[in-house]
Amino acid sequence: MIKLKIIGIIGLGSIGRRHAKIIKSIYPNVSFFAYRTQKGSLLDTPENIQVLDKNIFFNKFFDLIIISNPSSLHFSTLKLINKIGNTKAVFIEKPFCLPNEIIECKNLLKKTKLQIFTGNCLRFHPAIFEIKKIIKSHKLGKILESYAHFGSYMPNWHPYENYKNSYKSRKNLGGGVLLTSIHEIDITYHLFGQGELIGSYAKNIFLHDIDVEDTAHLLIEHKKCPISNISLNFFQRPYRRYFEVIFEKGTFVWFYKDNFIRILTDDTEKKIKIDNKSDSMYIIMWKEIFKKKPNFSLFELNSVFNSLEVIKAVL
Repeated sequence: MIKLKIIGIIGLGSIGRRHAKIIKSIYPNVSFFAYRTQKGSLLDTPENIQVLDKNIFFNKFFDLIIISNPSSLHFSTLKLINKIGNTKAVFIEKPFCLPNEIIECKNLLKKTKLQIFTGNCLRFHPAIFEIKKIIKSHKLGKILESYAHFGSYMPNWHPYENYKNSYKSRKNLGGGVLLTSIHEIDITYHLFGQGELIGSYAKNIFLHDIDVEDTAHLLIEHKKCPISNISLNFFQRPYRRYFEVIFEKGTFVWFYKDNFIRILTDDTEKKIKIDNKSDSMYIIMWKEIFKKKPNFSLFELNSVFNSLEVIKAVL
């Protein structure tokens, strides 16, 4: 169990702030310290977070460090923390590393004594727990195929910043729809196991003022799912996100904005209510991290690296 006293945050963008706010709501006595370069768009300092300069931060011991800086810096930051040893536990936002860092990252993980938690929060959504139950029960028979879609108009994500300057719009910062919206790829590997990419399309077709792909379509053969279809884009209006799994005897359907999932068969439609508040999956994830014995199958890295290998092949 991680002691809940002092947490360090590297990077104070929107997701770093969100993690701090959620942890504080669950564990109000936690103290937060941050290191930031102030190169992002959010230059103010949130309440209850003390900003330290680099030398002080990396010479201070933390119960946990959250890595939430730009994607291209995740792995180099992990290496630095591993070398300095100023914590025993690290939470890394997605993507865990960049595709060209996979081998070096795997080698580090074999040697490190750090307790590693991945930031693949979609695994903790109540809807995903429901599909796991259905798969385990075998009530709908074998899985035949799946569809995962994420489409959103990225320029409107953060009104306080020029989207062209954001990490998600820049190749050198690890941007692009594949890495930024990696959750859909991760969840298919997390649920269906090892897979092989059999077809893909990735291109910039609309947001021509950014230097990364704004759409991607993947076809993957999995161990437990003959074919998964994944589609991602940075330009869809209105926002649309869904996950569908087709079984021999019925279909699981979940639209991200709904507070229920659907189980469809030939002559029935069953709705199962779920907790779909905006922070639900983050709360579940952080409570799991701070349990006496966390369920590490929820933080497994196999699907993380499989997802990155797929992205590497596509790019």
